[in-house]
Amino acid sequence: MNKTTKTVFALLAVAAVSTGVLFAADWLTHALLQEQTTDRIHTVYGDFFDAVRYEELPREGFDAVEEAFAAVNNGGETVGYAVTVSVQGYAGRIEVHTAVSADGTRVGGIRIGSHNETPGYGARITGNAFTDQFRDAVAPLYLNGGNQPKGDGQYRATAKQEEFGFFDTVELTVKDGQITAVNWDAYDADGNSKKTLSKNGEYVMAEGSLPWHEQAQIMEQALLYTQDPQKLLYNPDSGKTDAYSGATVRISAFITLATEALSQARPDEASGTAVDGLSGATTSSKAVIAAANTAVQFAQAQRSSQGG
Repeated sequence: MNKTTKTVFALLAVAAVSTGVLFAADWLTHALLQEQTTDRIHTVYGDFFDAVRYEELPREGFDAVEEAFAAVNNGGETVGYAVTVSVQGYAGRIEVHTAVSADGTRVGGIRIGSHNETPGYGARITGNAFTDQFRDAVAPLYLNGGNQPKGDGQYRATAKQEEFGFFDTVELTVKDGQITAVNWDAYDADGNSKKTLSKNGEYVMAEGSLPWHEQAQIMEQALLYTQDPQKLLYNPDSGKTDAYSGATVRISAFITLATEALSQARPDEASGTAVDGLSGATTSSKAVIAAANTAVQFAQAQRSSQGG
């Protein structure tokens, strides 16, 4: 073996060792970060769940959800959902950690993370007197004595059964008693948005029909106008409508899900849990309640996507 060959082999050996070291370092860093995340989640949610690990979940469609995990027990079963929601309070964003039951019907409890609420007023949301009300609370939650025909916040409903390979979903934003935003979409088993596919030309309607996303927008505008999904006109036998120019798709799922989502904004004592707000901190109280309800909606969407 000549000198040049020896040099090449030596360089290759050094490169291989360096690559191995870098790979090991990257693996170790990733493992440490995972361990730190697990420890942090256990610290926040440990007394809410009998879980041995937490599996991170996708958060598409839930912009307010900062992170979410499925709490898994020794038998590999999901025993609940750990969902962190960021919501606007009185003085800034409030981070609310919410434990949701595995069936998506109850809030196991909450913890307040970072916030900028006023000491002595909104900051009391961190106290046990307020947070203990969320222990094992039947969803949806609402402010006791609020006398609001519709609670402000975002409300979402997802179909439990697919239709033509997609699960329809409707999200409503309610502010000051009015529906201010509507989003009708649908997702396939891989999480692909029908709206996005339609905009990209990958989901094509019959010749002569408007693209699906444009038809969805027509119905969204119709609901914003009527403010009541039950006032939308359609044929219950076919699920279609001829009352809105350009809309030829089945809208029955849209009406059903919009009604379900809106019902979450109109809770009553028979279907949910009243939470006593903090005196002088109504905005902060409402924000935490809205965050807990968003966490519940996220958990319900997870169950629907998994056929639960």
